[in-house]
Amino acid sequence: MLNYTYLATEADLASFNPNDFAKYQYVALFGLGKYAKEVSINELYLIRANLARFMTDKCLVVSAMELDATPKDSFIRILFDTTFSPSPELEAYVAIATVFPGVNEQLHLTPEYQKLEWDSDSPSRYPICDALNQCREHLRAKVIYSSLEEIKLPFQLSKQQPMACPYGAKIKEMRGSKSIFQICQEKVPLKTGTGTFQLARTTLTQAENNEPITLEKLKDIACYFNVPVSAITFEKVVPCQRCLQELRAQTGMDKESLAHIMGLPSGYFFDLLETAESVPSEKMRFIHKQFIQILKLKNKDLKFGSLLNISATEALASGV
Repeated sequence: MLNYTYLATEADLASFNPNDFAKYQYVALFGLGKYAKEVSINELYLIRANLARFMTDKCLVVSAMELDATPKDSFIRILFDTTFSPSPELEAYVAIATVFPGVNEQLHLTPEYQKLEWDSDSPSRYPICDALNQCREHLRAKVIYSSLEEIKLPFQLSKQQPMACPYGAKIKEMRGSKSIFQICQEKVPLKTGTGTFQLARTTLTQAENNEPITLEKLKDIACYFNVPVSAITFEKVVPCQRCLQELRAQTGMDKESLAHIMGLPSGYFFDLLETAESVPSEKMRFIHKQFIQILKLKNKDLKFGSLLNISATEALASGV
């Protein structure tokens, strides 16, 4: 079987079963609608080949035309009909979903869609294929983040767990405008509308060094500066890809072995993590804790902030 599969006949599609499907990490569906008749057979081959190499060497590629010719009671037709539902506004589109064998019991997929747009008067020999290549990175980023959302951790972190705080630079900036916030002080008295309380120096130090702190401590800081908690921390962070790759190499294990020790469903998690533009902070906190334990490090040897691309994370939060 090829790394990608072109299922052209009714027999191929009808015989495709869950075990066949589970061999793939991605599934790609593309539809050309009314433009299908304008596409040459050579361009169709190029579209399939480009989609097959789009994310990984294990991507199942199916066209909407082939799918429509498949028996409605076949496994592949039922799966695609219940999973993929492109908007009618997407006259031509490509949709990609991630497959997690053994994690999603019913092969639950969350496809990401991208509209294909091209100039009908384009001098290009293969305008639709060119349009696909132009939108591939944008779609790839959406697919990666969606995949990270779907991955289940071996345990659910509660809200009482320390929260990622990649806004250290902003906290320092806010503190600089408040003369009462002197980092050398052991305790900082804070007067608010609800009363007076104290904030420990260590809490400020942790926050400014991008270390995880509890939600209650974040509320204290946010209360003083009269800003929402979301202005100090947020749900998505940007991973430092180089640091993550180096840590993984230090373990001396392949991806699958490392994932097994961490209780993750697949070593594929690291491919996603090391190429993602943004990651749920819960995932990053878990990875931080696991690398410390596996490499027998101390918290001070591997600060949480080391795993984050701080400048990119702050830019992400500020909408830059």
